[in-house]
Amino acid sequence: GGKSYALTPQQYALKVTVQGETLC
Repeated sequence: GGKSYALTPQQYALKVTVQGETLC
């Protein structure tokens, strides 16, 4: 998904997890 979230690291990590993406 798009990684253009203006959120905190935790919120960002949660969003990418929901979208089924992995954090590098």
